[in-house]
Amino acid sequence: MENKSKFSNLLFDIACSAMACDYDIDEREEREIIYISNSTTYFEGIDISENIEKFKEKFNENPEETIADSIRKLKTIELDFVKELLVLEIVLRIIYADTKIDPHEIEFVKKIRGMMTVSDNIIKERFGKIDFLFNQEFIISEKDGIVKEKLSPNEMLNIENMYLGIDKKSSSNKGPNN
Repeated sequence: MENKSKFSNLLFDIACSAMACDYDIDEREEREIIYISNSTTYFEGIDISENIEKFKEKFNENPEETIADSIRKLKTIELDFVKELLVLEIVLRIIYADTKIDPHEIEFVKKIRGMMTVSDNIIKERFGKIDFLFNQEFIISEKDGIVKEKLSPNEMLNIENMYLGIDKKSSSNKGPNN
């Protein structure tokens, strides 16, 4: 039961961070958290109104640290793929609640996605094709403590070829006998 409570608290923190990550806490996002709480058991045992207010106070004092703290908590918990999908569902529901997607929200979703091990195919089956979830420029996972790096298409090609043992440039210059 403690694990469920720990996960519920983590999920609530992530939901609040999704609500605030664009630095604009829209009432529609807050209503979505309340709706999720009233219609599911995801935030079971959490006083939603009181904890949303506590989150807002903490966020107003130090926005970046508040969001970073939620992400750090997520990094410390190993989730199965069902819970990973649930985290993504909550984040997506919150960021779509105000009907606009801010670049800060996209960055937040990418950070969350970078910590997931669930495959792109399963995510596509569950949520459809959401371009910012499948941006191939971000390929290094944060799960292992490695900061994501944005790679150019040429650098990505070199990494892919490195695993194949092929260097595209040198192989195109060689004939069949080289």
